[in-house]
Amino acid sequence: TLPTTEISGGTFSGNKATNGNGGAICVTDGNKLSVSNAATFENNVAVNGGAIYSTIATTEISGSFSGNRANGGSGGALNISSGDDKTVKVSNSQFSSNFADGAGGAARLFRCTYEIIGSTFTGNRSEASFTNGGAIQAEFGGVSTISGCTFRENFATGAYAGKGGAIHFTNQNNQVTISDSLFSHNQVYAPDYYYAWGGAICRESGSGDLTIKNSTIEGNNAWGHNGGNGGSLQTKGGGLYMDGSGTLNIIQCLIADNSLISEGNMGFGGGIFITNVDAKIYYSTITGNTAQGGNSGGGGIWIHTGAVCDLYGSILYNNRHLSGSTGHDALNNGSFKVHYSLYSSSGILGTASFDGNNYNIDNGGTVFASGSYQLAANSVAINRTNQGSAVVNGTTLTKDLAGNKRFVEPYVDYGAYEYQGTSVDAVFAEYDDGDIDVDLDIF
Repeated sequence: TLPTTEISGGTFSGNKATNGNGGAICVTDGNKLSVSNAATFENNVAVNGGAIYSTIATTEISGSFSGNRANGGSGGALNISSGDDKTVKVSNSQFSSNFADGAGGAARLFRCTYEIIGSTFTGNRSEASFTNGGAIQAEFGGVSTISGCTFRENFATGAYAGKGGAIHFTNQNNQVTISDSLFSHNQVYAPDYYYAWGGAICRESGSGDLTIKNSTIEGNNAWGHNGGNGGSLQTKGGGLYMDGSGTLNIIQCLIADNSLISEGNMGFGGGIFITNVDAKIYYSTITGNTAQGGNSGGGGIWIHTGAVCDLYGSILYNNRHLSGSTGHDALNNGSFKVHYSLYSSSGILGTASFDGNNYNIDNGGTVFASGSYQLAANSVAINRTNQGSAVVNGTTLTKDLAGNKRFVEPYVDYGAYEYQGTSVDAVFAEYDDGDIDVDLDIF
């Protein structure tokens, strides 16, 4: 039987593997590595895995990691390169101010199935000419989950290209689910030439589905000299390499106040940029996002050639791009379908089709409560979907993004938040399969 390495508690500080891997711990033989009981790793240095480097069958981590560094390599705190049949579990851990000269400011996960639960990633950084994943770089891997986590102020900067201010997925060929998580004020920055992709999340290639549910993606930024794509979230196909298949599912999320700045002539998708995938967005609120640049577009969503986007029960409103008068909310070069959602007809550039009980906010009305993205008492989004329940892929949503009841009679509201009181002076508008004539009643 292969041995198990167990670390319970303790502090590992200032250790160095100058020309090797794992500044504090390096495990390449055995069955299991277990780190638990508030073990602390600070200011450790190695080429790969500033604190821990592991290549064994099972790695379980619960601890605190700060100021660790991958000097010339990847995984500022953790570098786990286990193999397709290996598992990694990170739970109730804190990662702060870790640094990688390559990819994965906090962690690099290569060819493993991972589960990351209840952990925080704050102020981690990856920096190189071409860099990925300010907090996490995940390559290949099995069916994996990230739940109950916070990603705040992580940073990926590359002189030529940066991808994924918080997380960068590449060759993701199996299902990955992110749930109940917060992505706030992460940034990707490419100051000199090529691209900045995905201020919070970049899924660059692969055939697996990516599902993000009950999560908030807000205040993130992608800033590129030549071009920036996806201020908060980018799912990017492989182009001629045909890597970009699968489905992007966004379920009951707030995607707000993200920004894209392009100092060159291309800046697409202040909130979301999609290419060569099917995107399905359910009961979500996409608002306050901006795209800025010489040829920018799609302040809310950029739907690139080959992509299909369906919007269900959602709010797509009050996004901006700062170099034109149209396409503020969505710019469509693929296929865009709006189903029982709130939208602005003047905010969509390109062809869109409509079905169900949609509302065009160009007809007027209040949407949000003051200083909030929850609904005002007189919001035109209340009781609007004509749906008696919020059903997504056969599952009924019982709670909204704030944890309140998802359904308050008579109908489910648009967006990520359900109004819990009694609506007043709301406007009821109904579209019939794309007919833009509006029938208004007061109730």
